[in-house]
Amino acid sequence: MSDHYKAIARRESVGVFLLRSRKRSVVVILILLLAVIVGWRFKTRAPDLQISFLQATNGHYGLVGVFWISNRLAEPVISQGGYFKKAAEKNIEPVDGDFAPPNPLIIRAKTAQTFATVIPTNGGPYRLFMPARPARSMTDPHYASSLSQRVARWLIALTKPRLTTRWRLLGCSLSVSEPFDAKRAVNDF
Repeated sequence: MSDHYKAIARRESVGVFLLRSRKRSVVVILILLLAVIVGWRFKTRAPDLQISFLQATNGHYGLVGVFWISNRLAEPVISQGGYFKKAAEKNIEPVDGDFAPPNPLIIRAKTAQTFATVIPTNGGPYRLFMPARPARSMTDPHYASSLSQRVARWLIALTKPRLTTRWRLLGCSLSVSEPFDAKRAVNDF
């Protein structure tokens, strides 16, 4: 075969390869676009909350912890509870047996407030984990049908991520208090 025909054969095989690689590149670009959307959702997750343990005191149901929570966003957020984990635990996923305060809170925009809840007394120190989401997600009928929410639900159905990852994909943030020891806090008074 002459060099001329070899060059034509190479061009044709390169064209077929490019056609295949274009399909591959489109798939790769779509996957990268999806990764950017997911990364954007994690970076722009909803509420920016800060939780601090203030003190422990006696209450009707046992030892009560007083916490301060600050919402730095320009919109109100809703937290429908939370859970306590020992500070030494690496896993932040809630599991059966984690002590959970039953306090739903609505935190107005750009404000701070205190709240009290029963706190665990055995062992310690503990951290309070509170997931929160923008109030608009509970009241706006179009929020659930927005593109970002549909993509998030599709990713959740496809990948079955951990609960904390699901919260973040759906626009929630997970705020964490500093470690506190209830017994030490009571003895400090």
